[in-house]
Parts: sequence; C-alpha cells; structure tokens
Amino acid sequence: MTSSDRSSPVGLDHRAGDAGHPDPAAGAGQGRASFAFRCGTTGDHVGQPGIGNLWGGLAWIAGLVGLTALIGFYGAMLLFFPVFLIVRARAGLLATVLMTAGAAGIILLLAWALSLNFPSGMLQDAMDLPWPFR
Repeated sequence: MTSSDRSSPVGLDHRAGDAGHPDPAAGAGQGRASFAFRCGTTGDHVGQPGIGNLWGGLAWIAGLVGLTALIGFYGAMLLFFPVFLIVRARAGLLATVLMTAGAAGIILLLAWALSLNFPSGMLQDAMDLPWPFR
C-alpha cells in the first residue's frame, strides 16, 4: 500500500510528502473535521455547544483558590462543591447534596485522622473559628 492509497483526514495531502501537515488549500473552510485535525482534538463533541474549554476550567480552579484565600479551604470547599456541581456539571439537587456531604465528610475524616489543619484565609485572620474552619 502506498501513501497515495491511504485515506486521509480532511486537509491532509500524504502524496505531497509534507509529513502530515495540513494542506492550506484543502483544509480551509472544511468545518469541524478540519478544525479537529488541526487542533489535535477528535470525537463527536468537538465544536458542539456546551463543551467547555481550557480557560473555563482554569477559571473554576482560580475561583476555588481565590475563595480559599478569603474564607479558608474547608469553607471554600463547602461553597465551591455545590456551585460547581449545579452550574458546571448540571447535577440534580439530591446528587449535589449527597456528593457535597460525602466529599466534606471524607475530607473531614481524613483531616481528623491525620491531624491536619486546612489552609486558612483572611476570615481566619479576623476571627477565631472552630477546628475544621481554623
């Protein structure tokens, strides 16, 4: 089988010997398949509405870090979990409550068993709070 016999993704010209680089003339305006090849992403989800991107995920993490700096880790986790599950994951109310309670309980159990203090925020500097929020 020669390279010209192989079927190739949209925008590739194997016969030109360009080692897999997209052919600008063939790839222009080819829609989702060409975009997926150029960006290295594949699958039916590419280009569909509601699919997040890198910056959205980083914004969620930055939000958790910022909230932790303000109110401390445990309080931030108790607020972040349900907001993330409802807004981003589109989880139902019961699932959100169960997952938040489960995560909070496991984190609390591990912290107690390992005698951990969570990262504190500005709230802990201003007030004396009980252990998990300290």
